[in-house]
Amino acid sequence: MDNTTDDGARTVLAKRDLLIIPLIVVLTLACLLGASEMLARYFYPAQPLDACQVPDDTMGTRFKAGCTSTTKAPEGPWVTNHYNECGFRSAASCALKPPGSLRVVAFGSSLTQGYLVPDEQSYPERVGTALGAICHRPVDVQNVASIGYNWSRAQLNFDEAIKLSPDVLITSIVPFDLERDPDSFAPAAAPSAPATPAPPPPLLNRLYVAIKEQARSAYVAQYFYFKNAQAFTDLYLHYGEKANFLRTPFSPFWQTRLDSYEKLLADMARQAQAAQVPLVLVYVPQRAQVALISGTPAPEGVDPWAFSKAIGDIARRHGILYVNTSDDFSRLKNAADLYYPVDGHPSGAGHAVIADAVISRLSTLSDTPLGSCTALVAHAALSQRTTP
Repeated sequence: MDNTTDDGARTVLAKRDLLIIPLIVVLTLACLLGASEMLARYFYPAQPLDACQVPDDTMGTRFKAGCTSTTKAPEGPWVTNHYNECGFRSAASCALKPPGSLRVVAFGSSLTQGYLVPDEQSYPERVGTALGAICHRPVDVQNVASIGYNWSRAQLNFDEAIKLSPDVLITSIVPFDLERDPDSFAPAAAPSAPATPAPPPPLLNRLYVAIKEQARSAYVAQYFYFKNAQAFTDLYLHYGEKANFLRTPFSPFWQTRLDSYEKLLADMARQAQAAQVPLVLVYVPQRAQVALISGTPAPEGVDPWAFSKAIGDIARRHGILYVNTSDDFSRLKNAADLYYPVDGHPSGAGHAVIADAVISRLSTLSDTPLGSCTALVAHAALSQRTTP
């Protein structure tokens, strides 16, 4: 490579410069990226993995009995998780229900478990605390939910919950829980022959996944972009089949999920009714759905209410008490801010909205152990409801 000087003379770039200049560029970029990563990790620390979660042959994973851990999303607070002697995320003992007390048993996936929010801010604990204050009776909350308990473990988790002699059974559903293959909740048949291991992904793909999962600076960049609910929703609606629960008529993918979920709920409802325990199903919209029902204009063909209505129809067909928190979120300004923008779970403030909706619904249970205080429950639900 050569250049021409001001006096017309030609100079030739040394061969070593052909290597040094690109190397300087690469090193400069590496330093900038390294500095941004260090700053992101300093200002947005994270601990997403729960040290109390261990493998389990039956459930896949469960929590160590009597264990305490800390977790944190980069966008959320430090959270202390305490698990009782049965490995449930509950302050109360899992022993026999104390005489004169009410027992609320919550089961399901990470939303019900209260993933990434403090123990006392999860909606099951909020419900228990409110009921105790309103009913003037001890309320024992057993939260048997766990991270990842959807489809394959939902029935097993329900079986564990109903054995605890509950007065009320509560679970929740978000569209994300139904994305997996609906056949995965059925017992898997023993393989007739060893499965052929899948070839490892290409090196560049592995590098991309590693950067996406580990680079805190990339997470923080997403956080600031996704904080704009309109920008997040516009992007989410281009997420292919994942976002099609927001479109009607439902695609075969989502209709299959709804049909399979109905079969699962029907079995649970029969068992709950046989045990004379009310089963409460709480629908919690995903963040993009919340943005659409609380002010963000919906594009043509998008109906943010349709999926929660379909879940409600299923619940009513099987005598399940349905709580559609979409109604509650829709009445709040900037309701999408009650979710972690990147992680997607509701924050502690989001759990408060869910708990208020559940308390309001429980006030209608006149033929259950809660019947003696339903009037006070209804009064408290109205007086405590606030707009964050």
